[in-house]
Amino acid sequence: MESFFVLWTNGGTYIFLVIIIIFLWLKGEKEPAIYLASGLVVDAILVYTLKIMIHRPRPYEALSIMPFEIVDNFRSLPSGHTSTAFLSAMILSKFYRKYMVAFFAIAASIGFSRVYLGVHYPLDVIVGAITGSLLGILIVELLDRLKVGKRCPPQII
Repeated sequence: MESFFVLWTNGGTYIFLVIIIIFLWLKGEKEPAIYLASGLVVDAILVYTLKIMIHRPRPYEALSIMPFEIVDNFRSLPSGHTSTAFLSAMILSKFYRKYMVAFFAIAASIGFSRVYLGVHYPLDVIVGAITGSLLGILIVELLDRLKVGKRCPPQII
């Protein structure tokens, strides 16, 4: 089971999402690709900044437990994987509403996997989910308003 969660949680990384962005772009769906790429850049900067500012040790550093996965840095709050997953779910839900439940189920399962693997506390994952979701809403709002020739009313997914 641990092997599955290591593989699953790492599916929420930037490499997998860059592949999705490239696929969308090549398929001609440039708008969702641009929204997702923009969101990922802002998310990475924000989460990394928060991790440096908060500098919370990971559970296996503070509790002397052996995790199923060792992470290179010792910063735990917020969960970057979870933030990225919820940001992606929020942005992709704007364009593919019929898959919204699936997007958020995947995001929640990635968050769960981070706690299960012993690399995050539950609060890290909750804060990551909130951060990613709110950032997703902000990115969608901002990019919708910046569209040339269109004035879109605010839409919260």
